[in-house]
Amino acid sequence: MGRRIVVTGTDTGVGKTYVGCRLAEALRSQGVDVRGIKPIESGCGLGPPGPAEDGVLLARSAGQPSPLAALVRLAEPLAPPLAAERE
Repeated sequence: MGRRIVVTGTDTGVGKTYVGCRLAEALRSQGVDVRGIKPIESGCGLGPPGPAEDGVLLARSAGQPSPLAALVRLAEPLAPPLAAERE
C-alpha cells in the first residue's frame, strides 16, 4: 500500500488545491505514481466537470486515468454539508 498525503485547510481560497497540484506535479517529476482526489466539491453547477474545478485540476496535475473530477460534485456554491442537504 502506498503513502498518502492529505492537504487540508480551514477556509476557501487558502491554497489547498494549489499546494495539492504542485505536490502532485513534483512527485510525478520524480517518477512517483500519484492520485489527486477531491472527495467533495461544491459550486460545480449541474453539467459535466469544468476545467477549472478543483477535482479536475488535481486529476490533471496527477496525470491519472481516474477519477477525473471530484468524487461527489454539488451544484450550489455553499459549504459541502449545506449544499448536500439542499440537493
